[in-house]
Amino acid sequence: MKQFQILLCIMIIGILAYTGVVGFNHGWNLLPIFFGDIIAMNWQGQFNFDFTCFLILSGLWVAWRNQFSPTVFLIHNLDHKVPVY
Repeated sequence: MKQFQILLCIMIIGILAYTGVVGFNHGWNLLPIFFGDIIAMNWQGQFNFDFTCFLILSGLWVAWRNQFSPTVFLIHNLDHKVPVY
């Protein structure tokens, strides 16, 4: 478990660093670019659409798995144990 936590920390630091560099070089106006690529029907737009769909599906799956309880939407108890079915 400790190795997994270290991996997550490294990934979060990497994502934040990458986002910072891109944001400073290209600006922080993500949404028009993100959805503009989808509307343009190009390969980058295809990836953006695919990524958006998988994020929505994974969020809905987590919510369904927790019976759409308020803890899914508001994380108030980090020690909440999810039963494995």
